[in-house]
Amino acid sequence: MIIDNILEFVGGTPLIKVKNNKMGAANVYVKLEEYNPGGSIKTRIAFQMILDAEKKGILERNSGQVIIEPTGGNTGIGLAIAGAALGYNVVLVTPDNYSEEKKDVLKAFGAKVILSDHTKGNDSHVQKTNEIVDENSNYIYLNQFNNISNPEAHYFQTGEEIISDFVQYQNVVDAFVAGIGSGGTLMGVGKKLRTSFSEMNIVGVQPTGCDTLNEEFIPHKIQGIGAVLTSFVDTKQIDKMVSISYEEALYWMRYMAREMGVLIGISAGANIAASMKLAEEMGGNQNIVTVAPDSGRSYIDLFITDNHFEKEKSTSIV
Repeated sequence: MIIDNILEFVGGTPLIKVKNNKMGAANVYVKLEEYNPGGSIKTRIAFQMILDAEKKGILERNSGQVIIEPTGGNTGIGLAIAGAALGYNVVLVTPDNYSEEKKDVLKAFGAKVILSDHTKGNDSHVQKTNEIVDENSNYIYLNQFNNISNPEAHYFQTGEEIISDFVQYQNVVDAFVAGIGSGGTLMGVGKKLRTSFSEMNIVGVQPTGCDTLNEEFIPHKIQGIGAVLTSFVDTKQIDKMVSISYEEALYWMRYMAREMGVLIGISAGANIAASMKLAEEMGGNQNIVTVAPDSGRSYIDLFITDNHFEKEKSTSIV
């Protein structure tokens, strides 16, 4: 394969079937988003937000405009990569208590990192971003949590890829499972899959103790989900919510690495944990699809900090 631009490599990620020793359980397939540039699903939406902003005349290449976003995570990496590939300067605002390693990754792709005072609240980086945008007319705030390009990237791309893979083998998707971060993945993919599999269930994942659909959240350790309910989330479209503990997410995160050779992140562990629970309820000859939003490389300490996996291996906590 020869390409001219790294963004040509966005999408087309593989689905892998999860090994399951439970007799009579439904099949579980995981879409491995680490194979996107930047190693996560967020590069999809970063690229899509920029392309759509260009189509609407909001962004123009080589115009001196600056893309700004309050993020220190995977969306920031995706924007930094897309900005570098398309010729935009990118500014990312992160709380000043973020790790140096995370900030260095953003800088490695050419992004400028501005720090906010984390003592001003959990949304200090959002506050700082709004202040900067108000003072600089050439700064364009794409706002992943309020940008329709987010779910549309998954509707037109991620969801379409899953349909193509299943139709190729004359198979159907009976349930789509995903954690709710921004809600773009669950809604975008879920709605697209229903255009081909009308009876399919859309299942959301939340940390134990949270009630996402009623906007009730508690502190938890599953990064990337269970923090906000955005305008993307159409609660009427969701058939079921599954609550997953940190320990369950950690178990399946380690299971995928040690039993299948696939390194995934903690939110992916939660997605698989929920899918495996659902698999027992649904029974055989049915198919569940979920996503692994990123690689486990950013969570490597969670694979080696204790022997929890070995203790639970013989008696699965599903």
